[in-house]
Amino acid sequence: MNSSLPISQRLSTGILLAFTGGFLDIYTFLLKGGVFANGQTGNIALMGFHLASGNFARAGRYLVPVCAFSLGVMLTETVRHRFAGFEKIHWRQCTTLIEIVLLFCIGCFSAQVPYLLVTSLISTICGIQVASFRLVEGAPYASTMCTGNLRSISEMLSLYLFYGDKSAGKSILYYLTIIFCFLTGAIAGTVLIGIFQEPAIWFCCLLLGIVLIRLVRHPLETSHQAHP
Repeated sequence: MNSSLPISQRLSTGILLAFTGGFLDIYTFLLKGGVFANGQTGNIALMGFHLASGNFARAGRYLVPVCAFSLGVMLTETVRHRFAGFEKIHWRQCTTLIEIVLLFCIGCFSAQVPYLLVTSLISTICGIQVASFRLVEGAPYASTMCTGNLRSISEMLSLYLFYGDKSAGKSILYYLTIIFCFLTGAIAGTVLIGIFQEPAIWFCCLLLGIVLIRLVRHPLETSHQAHP
């Protein structure tokens, strides 16, 4: 691991974020009607299915979390530009705090509000996280879904096996760690949800709280740095 990298790009931060991502995905699956709210590919495919079937109202239900995910990305970009000139507060601290507040509210009211609202809020949170944390150890990754990370592993494995690229071997380990932590988050989520039900999501607040503390205590990047 490269200790000269900003704290937002270090593997230790990526581990916490990936664990959170796996937890959130299993949370909506177990408690909110078998839905995966982190990635939007399935929602878009199902929206197409219902449009083709003439079920426009049902198709609209799948459009909501897609728009919510986009809203999370747009919110992140807005915060990034708003805090571009600040020296004491970094925009990633703000977006991480927003995630924590939203997750805390979900834990308080999730059982009393419609499934669609909860899954859409979690889609927004995932949009914020994906847009805020794009690199791990200098390489692009996603902490709330695994498809892109699997693609990167396959690409790095090809470089390592067929072209002798030794640096690719290290990248493979990073991506495998992220995917393993996503899986571990899903396992932990299953256990904690079985015990605590909706309030189990507060465990994600704890994980993101650790990320926030690390961002505050190790300001190795400035708000006017180029994204990401």
